[in-house]
Amino acid sequence: MASGSARGSAMPISSAAKRVRRPQSNGILERLHRTLLDEHFRVEGRRTWFETIEEMQAVLDEYLEGYNTKRPHQGRGMNGRTPIRAFTEGMPKTSNTKVTSQTKTAKLKAA
Repeated sequence: MASGSARGSAMPISSAAKRVRRPQSNGILERLHRTLLDEHFRVEGRRTWFETIEEMQAVLDEYLEGYNTKRPHQGRGMNGRTPIRAFTEGMPKTSNTKVTSQTKTAKLKAA
């Protein structure tokens, strides 16, 4: 899932070499990995025995849906907003088009 083209993403994704085991060089992603490990994989791994990768992916997708749309974040500049809200508020406004976070979420899922 490192590449946006796998799911038809319209946003270009670039990669850059980062120093290994140095969270300061890519702190946001390192924090996401830690959160996924602590709040999802360690908990869900004790609760559910997965037979296939697809089962694991379905549960991860469900977790990420809540993580991005329902769970307020405390990160720098987030001010208690959800990531989807921060993303939509940061987008340029379009003329006479009101887009709700549910519509955005549906579009993100479809992509």
